[in-house]
Amino acid sequence: MGKIYLLSSSGERIIKHMQESNYDFEVLPKADDSFKVFTTDSVFNVEYVRQVSGEKTFRPPFIVNLSSKQDLRLAENKLIEDCKKSGEGYITYLTRIVSLKISKYLCRTNVTPNQITASRIPVFIASSILIALNINYVTYSIGVVGHILCATLFDAIDGDVARLKFQFSKQGEWMDMANDIIASVMFTISIAVLNSNLNHSNFDLMLNIATPVLFVAANLMFIHILFRNYGGGGFLSIMYDFSKNSHLKTIISEPVRRDTAMCIVCVFALFYMTRVVLVLNGLVSIGIFVYYITEMLKPKPVVTK
Repeated sequence: MGKIYLLSSSGERIIKHMQESNYDFEVLPKADDSFKVFTTDSVFNVEYVRQVSGEKTFRPPFIVNLSSKQDLRLAENKLIEDCKKSGEGYITYLTRIVSLKISKYLCRTNVTPNQITASRIPVFIASSILIALNINYVTYSIGVVGHILCATLFDAIDGDVARLKFQFSKQGEWMDMANDIIASVMFTISIAVLNSNLNHSNFDLMLNIATPVLFVAANLMFIHILFRNYGGGGFLSIMYDFSKNSHLKTIISEPVRRDTAMCIVCVFALFYMTRVVLVLNGLVSIGIFVYYITEMLKPKPVVTK
């Protein structure tokens, strides 16, 4: 992040805060034509900041001068609205209706985004156990719904809180990605275990072994592409680049988004259609293999740090 320039009209309170926070800044009486002026509207617009700065990562913290309760309410609404990122799928868009309401109140506590991410771990572990054991339909359904919540609502909340509290970090992004992968793998394994108890043909034996193995390999390939082409980060980076050029690509990419894919397979799982779930996961894995080979044949892109 470069030097911050504040207008002298920003007020003593803002300037004092900048001094105490050890920001590299300078106070100017006015801005000349060589400066990009960030107003309240523009600084909340992530895509505008990325376009001006050329930075692909999330925006740095900023300070806005608030002079009334109306300004504060407007700033809060803009911050919450800013959590809706470009390239998100339809399921995520619907999830935001609930997640942002929860995130808004979590931001008033000392809970950190990484703590929220870590809290998902016992949920999908317990959910996977309930699915594999299949004690009765109630506990089984709780396990399936638990995975849906991990893939949608809980996954959205930690990101919302990170952006609203300006606690976004690469560590948190990697932690979130690792959670997503582990949850998906555990769900696939739990369905394979359940299928082995429900169906006993040679075809099912092949599915129970091949699908989890293919799925793990596909996720490792996805991670390799992320670090090779994007310098790390979350799966949304790939989805955004793939779908940004046309509506057709957006429609094609929608079913393979993690939240959408998890919802689809979980609906099948609710009806004990374990074979269908394993076949779908296998097909997704094969699709990732094809994508991986295609990307590896391309020249390695220059990653902006």
